[in-house]
Amino acid sequence: MAVLGNDKRWLVTLAALNKVLAPVLRAIVKQGMDYFYEFVDNHLNGLLTPCSLKTLTKTDVCHLAATPSLASALKDLNFGNINNNSGKNKAACNCTVNSSVDLAKLYLPNYLAKFSAFDKSMDLSAALNLLGYRKYRSQIFLSSDPLHNIQSMADDVRENVRNPASHFDESHWSQIVFDQCFDKIKALVQCLPLNAVKEKELLDQLSEWKTIGFQLIVDEDVKDLMEQFQNDKPTRDEIEKIMEKHSTRNRTFFSERMDTFQNVVLSELQD
Repeated sequence: MAVLGNDKRWLVTLAALNKVLAPVLRAIVKQGMDYFYEFVDNHLNGLLTPCSLKTLTKTDVCHLAATPSLASALKDLNFGNINNNSGKNKAACNCTVNSSVDLAKLYLPNYLAKFSAFDKSMDLSAALNLLGYRKYRSQIFLSSDPLHNIQSMADDVRENVRNPASHFDESHWSQIVFDQCFDKIKALVQCLPLNAVKEKELLDQLSEWKTIGFQLIVDEDVKDLMEQFQNDKPTRDEIEKIMEKHSTRNRTFFSERMDTFQNVVLSELQD
């Protein structure tokens, strides 16, 4: 059974988001949050009654809420996302902010604040939310293109690319929608604070995924499967179990390549 065009376009869009866009956004969010952590900490240290993010208490947060400074915004942040505060009475919250990762979590809804670092544990939606946030008390994510707002671009990708891609609706993924999604991802990349070499690298990758993305997905799946046999030759039963698992999960994705691979491996067992 052939894979439908809409299915392919959805898979390719999802892969491009996670393999091309997500890594660079995590790096940019890390850079911005590292700067913002130092910025906020320096501000707290310079107050008439100094404190710091690593020693912040609930009393400090309540006191700062009444002061005419950028620190007054701390009261509105989601301290339930850090220090195992979720479910605790607000008065009992541990408000110490020990890292830029903790600081980033304060600006997110709880369901997006499950990451442990600016790495694969951070969902793309979390990175897009942080990039699109408009109420930081300092400009930490600036567009490289003065004609375009990086926050608007991030929101556009989150709302019109990432969210539809994470909830599959086959009827949605027409060629027009697919082209629009890649245009939106490309526009965001062009707004990111990247050097010319890195920007070109990402745009070239996006172009490749848009053109031959489904082939790249198939090649990667077959490669992963072949690596399972790299060191030890499996038994016939092991081969059949693995092929059954893969054909059940990806029956429409492997087509002739999987058939060829199975024949090759089984023929080796007969030698």
